Amino acid sequence: MDYWWKRMEETAPKWVQLRDTCREAGIEVMYTVIQSLTADGRDQSLDYKISGFHVPPGSFDAEVGSRLPWSAEDPFAGATPGYF
Repeated sequence: MDYWWKRMEETAPKWVQLRDTCREAGIEVMYTVIQSLTADGRDQSLDYKISGFHVPPGSFDAEVGSRLPWSAEDPFAGATPGYF
């Protein structure tokens, strides 16, 4: 997991720059997070159940990171594993 956070620290400023460039050009920026519809994950597809990939709604992993701040003006969609 240390690799993940290190890469986030390195790439987040580039994503912010890309987002700002898109906004300046009038390109819509949309945020998406993957999360289950239910806390116990019973809505997940078989693939996700087998892999053990489960992100409960409202959990830390279901949030857009603070390094990639979004505005209330930006479209935001919560995708569910197996349906997106």
